[in-house]
Amino acid sequence: MNAHQAYSGSRRHSWTRIDMVIALYQATLTSMEQLGQELAEGQVLPTTQMKLQRRLLGILAGLDLSAGDLPMRIAQLVRWALSQLRTPNPQVWRQVVKAFRTICEAYESIRQEAAEQELAS
Repeated sequence: MNAHQAYSGSRRHSWTRIDMVIALYQATLTSMEQLGQELAEGQVLPTTQMKLQRRLLGILAGLDLSAGDLPMRIAQLVRWALSQLRTPNPQVWRQVVKAFRTICEAYESIRQEAAEQELAS
């Protein structure tokens, strides 16, 4: 097996970009749900807020804001979520979680097609 064949074979078993995006959004959603649970219990841990803030900033850093309307809308949602971290309100927080869950589901719905396109290029 030559080097190119080895590289091509390893690409088939590595993460695609869509897999990484979905993993980040799912981890963010998990952190959001944990914060929501802590809000309901009346005890929000600073470590939960910091972990969520890092994940939200990771999403924001990965957006190409020149790529159209969708990245701009996701950026607005991330900024809204970050603003809600300052003084989280359980009712508003449920709306934030619901919006992020919708985005996660949308990315998951295109996972196969996006992965195929990436591997074909």
